[in-house]
Amino acid sequence: MTRLIISEEATQDLQDIGDYIALDNLDVAISFVERIERRCLEIAQHPGIGRKRNELKPGLKSCAEGKYLIFYKTASGITEIIRIVHGYRAIEKIFEEM
Repeated sequence: MTRLIISEEATQDLQDIGDYIALDNLDVAISFVERIERRCLEIAQHPGIGRKRNELKPGLKSCAEGKYLIFYKTASGITEIIRIVHGYRAIEKIFEEM
């Protein structure tokens, strides 16, 4: 397993996702955030999974969890979760700004 780091942006993404879902159902929000967290741990355990997303940023990969995409990079035994975004968002724009 590589060391897992979650960026400030990804931490905020996860908070926003939880807050949005909690508007309708707090239990579902908690469950879904935990599901995303487990997926992040799975990515750290198996950093080779996921789809290469070099068109967005060199070395970037993504892995889906429900309708959300977890974007990450791996290097030197470290997996960094960069962003967690809904798949229908303008993803190219998000990474242009980074």
